[in-house]
Amino acid sequence: MKKLLLFVLVVTLLLSCGRSKKSPEYMVALEDFVVTDELDDMEWEAELDDYEGEESADVSEKVTRKIIKSGTLKLDVQDLLDEKRRVDALVRSVNGYYEEENLRSTNSKDIYTLTIRIPANNFERFMNSIELGGNEIVHKSIEAKDVTLEYVDLETRLENKRLYMLQYRELLKGARNIEDILKITERIRRLEEEIESTVRRLRYLSNQVSYSTLQLTLSQNKPFRYVANQRAAASEKFKQAFYGGWHHFVDFLYLLMYNWVGILISLIVLFVLYRRYRRWRRSV
Repeated sequence: MKKLLLFVLVVTLLLSCGRSKKSPEYMVALEDFVVTDELDDMEWEAELDDYEGEESADVSEKVTRKIIKSGTLKLDVQDLLDEKRRVDALVRSVNGYYEEENLRSTNSKDIYTLTIRIPANNFERFMNSIELGGNEIVHKSIEAKDVTLEYVDLETRLENKRLYMLQYRELLKGARNIEDILKITERIRRLEEEIESTVRRLRYLSNQVSYSTLQLTLSQNKPFRYVANQRAAASEKFKQAFYGGWHHFVDFLYLLMYNWVGILISLIVLFVLYRRYRRWRRSV
């Protein structure tokens, strides 16, 4: 009987341990990917950055270089409208478009300020066509920025983050308690934000590489014209003088009323001084 009871007790303990224990594969994966006290978020990101930086340096030599081209061109033209129509035709011929277009007029000049987006492979041809218009070049500058390393690094980061995302989702399926589920869910949320931010940056760089930007300014000097000052009619001048004088008189009354105490004291002092002066004159 004692042997039977001992056997039942041992079997019960073994079954309870089996139910409470997690699979070895899950425990190893959880230790690798869930943030623990030994490896916090910043250390995890630092290790990932070091790895990706090394990979980017190698991969960047094998891909097409990513160059962002931009330029600034200012021209003095003889006929502003004709030159604008010529630029419109050139923009259409290279499949470009206006990102921004402004026209302003001053006393001396009419000025078009144009922001033009041009396919990168047509940028030099478009610049040469603009310069061949026979206009005076006031200012010209061209800039080429190499973003190959940043582009490749972002692609590597994106690929790694997506791989980690897949692994975290697999871990989430095998989570057995609330604490692990919350940790994995938080990491998935942060990875989704990082992936979205990286994708936006890649799209922006791709757009800047594909389309170059030219800031074009067209200005035309206006001919000098003398315009005489217009004189008002005599009746209008009399009316303005009457109302102006009346307003000044009212202002003077306001001034007297505002300073009546000082004026009264001044009058009393003058009166006293005058009386003394008269007495002095009589005594002499």
